[in-house]
Amino acid sequence: GRIAAMIEGEIMGQWQHPLLPLFVDFSGQPCLVVGAGKIAARKTTALIRAGAKVTVVAPESGPEMKELCLSHIVVWHARRYLEEDLSGQRLVVAATSDQTLNAVIAAAAKQQGLLVNVVDPGHQGNAIIPTVIDRSPIQIALFSGGASPALVRQLNRQLEAFIPQAYGRLATFAGTLRERVRQALSEAAQRHRFWREFMESPAAVQVLAGNEVAARNLTELHFSGGNIVVGNVYLIGAGPGDPEQLTLRALRLLQQADIVVHDRLVGSGVMALIPEDVERIDVGKVPGHHRYNQQEINQILIDQARLGKRVVRLKGGDPFIFGRGGEEVEALTAAAIPYQVVSGITAAVACAAIASIPLTHREWSHGCIFLPGQFCDHASEMDWSVFASAKQTLVFYMSVNNIEKICQCLLESGMAANMPAALVQQATLPQQRVSVATVGEWSKPPTFKIEPGILIIGDTVRLSPYFTTKTENIR
Repeated sequence: GRIAAMIEGEIMGQWQHPLLPLFVDFSGQPCLVVGAGKIAARKTTALIRAGAKVTVVAPESGPEMKELCLSHIVVWHARRYLEEDLSGQRLVVAATSDQTLNAVIAAAAKQQGLLVNVVDPGHQGNAIIPTVIDRSPIQIALFSGGASPALVRQLNRQLEAFIPQAYGRLATFAGTLRERVRQALSEAAQRHRFWREFMESPAAVQVLAGNEVAARNLTELHFSGGNIVVGNVYLIGAGPGDPEQLTLRALRLLQQADIVVHDRLVGSGVMALIPEDVERIDVGKVPGHHRYNQQEINQILIDQARLGKRVVRLKGGDPFIFGRGGEEVEALTAAAIPYQVVSGITAAVACAAIASIPLTHREWSHGCIFLPGQFCDHASEMDWSVFASAKQTLVFYMSVNNIEKICQCLLESGMAANMPAALVQQATLPQQRVSVATVGEWSKPPTFKIEPGILIIGDTVRLSPYFTTKTENIR
């Protein structure tokens, strides 16, 4: 009678009070799962990860649960649930497809003072196994009290993307410092200030980058009273222009910057992601006019980092592919400034992708060579026959002023005049354009205004739909 009344009350009600989030040690504890479908298997996996001893009761088992049982991690009783199955359990999971049975299990478990998690409807239980974002030893639990599992899943996907895996490493590193900090700083206010500053310090940045030796050296310098007022420089590739092609790491660091030193070719959509209160320095170069030379740019990065700032050096494409990132790294290393390089999608890859041109192909291209457009300015000093050979793809950056000369050099070195070539401009942006012709045709003066773009030459261009249709996109 009492159980029936409890069931009726639970069915009619929802959670009456906010739930208390609580992490419980289930290591070695007996737990019961009733049901053996996909959801039951997911709950069982969570319990196994927590070190629990799991017993499963269900007449039949789904493939996921069978796999767990075959690994001898869980005990499976292939029969219907009996109330005596609750005896000795610490936690019960009611995960059957029968809501009435779930309610019976929940009522009986609560009557015995047990924790019970009910899959459907969730409010009948007194415990929830939440969705967890695992950055061990950090764990972030998400739940909605059964109100909106779909929203919880959406939040989980978003947070999984934006919370770096390395935060677990940072938490572990901080844990090794706790006793040292407690001994060095006797007052709680001092310790709170230390930890607040540490989490944004150069030492923390080095931990996140995987360089714990450097992080420990910086921390020891702090404890010895040394001066560690130095920032960090992040050389970030902004990709081809579309902000959606930024890496998640690049976006996170960009939004944490104190100052951004950027190039002219960084897309406006990417620039819009920089918080309004962040200082910006435009060091972009245009043909015939360099506001800052490379040495001056290097010095800006060094000076700003020495002020303790988080400096982002933002470049179009990738910093290490015709981006002069190597020169900046040399300068930062010489000045003992900590730095990180964050790769971006380089123009060659982005342009080839939007034109559906594979840069390599098992039959037609066994390699790909990236070359600067100015390469042909020294044509007489180069062996162009190396580049004119078949079975490879050539990609010329910054080629707009040299397309004719590039193609002439290739023709003179033996490349077939009918070799296809594509010029891709403004890739990934609304005004993107793909123009396809042959090397022979490109060796003549253009018939339209050529904006900055990437020239791709090779047999794989034939696979592009722009080549096969050759409608208005043809040169």
